[in-house]
Amino acid sequence: NGQHVARRPVEVVSDKLKSHVELIRQVLPTALKDEAERLVKRALVYFTRTEALMECTPQSFVQCVIDAAELGLPLDGRLGYAVPYNVKVQKDPDRWEKLAQFQPSYKGLVSVARRSGQVIGAKADIICANDAFRHGRSGQASVLEHTYQIDKPRGDVTGAYAIIRYGNSPDDWEYEVMSIGELEKVRKS
Repeated sequence: NGQHVARRPVEVVSDKLKSHVELIRQVLPTALKDEAERLVKRALVYFTRTEALMECTPQSFVQCVIDAAELGLPLDGRLGYAVPYNVKVQKDPDRWEKLAQFQPSYKGLVSVARRSGQVIGAKADIICANDAFRHGRSGQASVLEHTYQIDKPRGDVTGAYAIIRYGNSPDDWEYEVMSIGELEKVRKS
C-alpha cells in the first residue's frame, strides 16, 4: 500500500548490533573473543530495560557497545553504562540529538584491572558523619580504619574511599580518600 511503517528503536538497535558482531569480536581482548554474541545479547537486554536510551541515536548506542567491548566489559548497567546526553550537532539553526556515551562503573574498572593481573582486588565505601574513620601513615605502613554501628543511624555522607590491593603482602595496598566536596567536583566534571 506504499505506506512506510516506522521501526521500533529496539528493532533498529538489534539489527545494527547484529551487523557489528564481527567488529565487536575484533576489539574484544584476546581471552574474550568468543563472547561477542553474548555481549550483544546483554547489551540489547540492557537497551530494552532502559527507557531513556530509546531516544538516543542507534549508532551512538552501538558505539557504546563497541567501547565497552574494547575493555572486555558488557554494557549491562552493572559493569558498564550507556548514558544519554543532549549534544548539539549543528549550529544555525541549532540541532540537538540524544547520544549515548559509554561509562564503565567502578566495578567494571576493577574487573579490567584484575584481568590485567596487576591488581588482585579493590573495594570502595562511603564515609558517614557518625562512622569511626581514621587514615594516614604509621611509620612505613598505611593505616585505614573504618567502622560503624549497624543498629544506629550513620548520618550524612561526608566522603568516600577506595582501596586497591596489588599483591599478597599486607603492605601491598594503597587507598584514596575524598571528601563529599571533592566527590561532587568529580561528578560535575
